[in-house]
Amino acid sequence: MSIHQQNKNKIDDALYTKGTLKYLVKDNPCVLLDGRRTPGIIEDIDMESGMFTWRILDFEDKGKCWELPFEDISQFQFLDDEKYSDKDVIRLYEDIIKQKKIELNIKIDIDTQKQTFKNITKIKEDIIAWMNKESKYFKSYDKLDWSMKKGSPLLSEDLKRYLDNEHLLYLEDETTSNFCLNPHSGELIKGMIICLAELGLVNYQGFEVRKKSTFTKPYEKETRKRYLMHRLAFVQAMFEKAHQKELTVYRGMTSEQTFKSFERPLISTTAHLESTKAFFDETIHPKHKSAYLLKLNMPVSQILMTYLETPAFSHQYLEQEVIILNKDGLPF
Repeated sequence: MSIHQQNKNKIDDALYTKGTLKYLVKDNPCVLLDGRRTPGIIEDIDMESGMFTWRILDFEDKGKCWELPFEDISQFQFLDDEKYSDKDVIRLYEDIIKQKKIELNIKIDIDTQKQTFKNITKIKEDIIAWMNKESKYFKSYDKLDWSMKKGSPLLSEDLKRYLDNEHLLYLEDETTSNFCLNPHSGELIKGMIICLAELGLVNYQGFEVRKKSTFTKPYEKETRKRYLMHRLAFVQAMFEKAHQKELTVYRGMTSEQTFKSFERPLISTTAHLESTKAFFDETIHPKHKSAYLLKLNMPVSQILMTYLETPAFSHQYLEQEVIILNKDGLPF
């Protein structure tokens, strides 16, 4: 049984055409090329950033929006009778993509990484001292219960109070909400990944940000980096309090594309094998070109956040999510 909503009456793919820039027209309805063919509509087009807004029209995220670069129109399909852009507009889209698609590659700098580890360790020690006095969770428990399908309200409250004291709660709320909706939507998570790379924690091979607001106040790089180090330190502190050094996580995937190996700086995994199987289809299906089911034992130093202390991960999708840093360059 799927842990996600489905539409058994979706229109056959044969009636659709894969998205190209000519279909990038405001108010055009379209269908995302995901497993369940999520329907939506192009709500807005921002020529300055080269990004468009797509509103979701069904399933759990109905009414919410993604913000995607123009070229990601290829992730959707359209009926032939939808509106077209003329050739001049298409050429303008192409020019904007060329202007905005600026490569950015950041390799892990070992000296920077060592300093970051020292900073995180110091913050972790301070958090443990804070937990010894203030934690509601560790006043009642001395272990982390990974059998839970939902996160712990007590641990979530601990994290909320701690980050609020550090004036970082707004970044936590926006970051975790973005992870749940779509980490590739907008540039909040992209900006976080770039900051992780500049801290020496992951490699980044991608593109520059497109929007001026991505690193302006209150999202400037130094504040983002401070948030990330405190977030990592909090997770390490709660594992240390629970006398746990690693966590077994799983990842499953089924795709209509052939398997392509590329590095992802952050990887979404789950602490529950059953949740993984919702993403891994072992049956023979004519549209499925690749699938995998993966098990990893992750050291605590590579865990950014888990569903136990992150309330956003238990509000809508019960996937027992764990976000890990892919500093070793595992190919996906």
